[in-house]
Amino acid sequence: MLFLKKTFEAKKQRAKGIIPLLDSKLAGFKSQRSYKTLHVSALTKESGFCPREVVLMQILNRQRKGSYISMALQVAFDNGNALHDLVRNVWLRDEVVGRWHCLGCSGEIPFSKRPKGACIRCHRDLWEYREEEFTDPATKVVGSIDFFLDLDEGKLVACEAKSIDKDLFNALRAPLAEHRIRTQAYLTLIARSGRPEVGRIELSYGRLLYISKGFGVKNEAFGKVMPFKEFLVDRNDPSGLATLAKAGLVESFRQGGPIPSGICPTAYAKRAKGCAVAAECFSGKFPAGACLKVNE
Repeated sequence: MLFLKKTFEAKKQRAKGIIPLLDSKLAGFKSQRSYKTLHVSALTKESGFCPREVVLMQILNRQRKGSYISMALQVAFDNGNALHDLVRNVWLRDEVVGRWHCLGCSGEIPFSKRPKGACIRCHRDLWEYREEEFTDPATKVVGSIDFFLDLDEGKLVACEAKSIDKDLFNALRAPLAEHRIRTQAYLTLIARSGRPEVGRIELSYGRLLYISKGFGVKNEAFGKVMPFKEFLVDRNDPSGLATLAKAGLVESFRQGGPIPSGICPTAYAKRAKGCAVAAECFSGKFPAGACLKVNE
């Protein structure tokens, strides 16, 4: 019996291991970003942005539904974030322009290249890149630009970095539609933001950098295997304004305007199943076009 007990305890101990520990820390139910500040990334998701959902959540004081994130998906997200940070903080750190945060004292230097040397407040060289945010005065939508790059062309270029699966990367011949539309919206938003830095930024185009999560493929132009693909995205104000207008419907309601229409044809639509206010949306209590005063 003692032998069986020891064997059982040994198996139990081995069952703990590193992977179960990682699973317990990485997997779980994650809440979503608040609706109170709208971001361009939310407006361009493939699932579709619904201004009515945001308005009804405000009326009903409701939060977005969270979702379960598996260990594998969380690691994929974190891998992507790590690659983005490598681009900005390591690989291109001398050419990237943005907001630099001191990890030693939380001091910040806005819209500049990485400081040369230690922080004047804490005397430590612990600079970390933080994304610059631009706000559209009309719609109040916010855009967080991955980074700006000084390519010695006179003006800074807005750049977006996207890490993708190796198979998708290998087949990529043009920017993915969601990324192209989002970059166009960013360029329109920057131009409309009114920030003093706008005059230093190239507004006619941006750049999309794709990073493979694998080894990469041969780049014919350079004659070598590379894990990067780069595309230019021309500014397109009709596209950019159409994206920002989605948030404009929410801002209009917040200023006393009407409740907007939804994007789901019925309560049984796939998107409606994950909506926090689907039942109320189709209840008839909140007709599109009605005006309702709601406190923030």
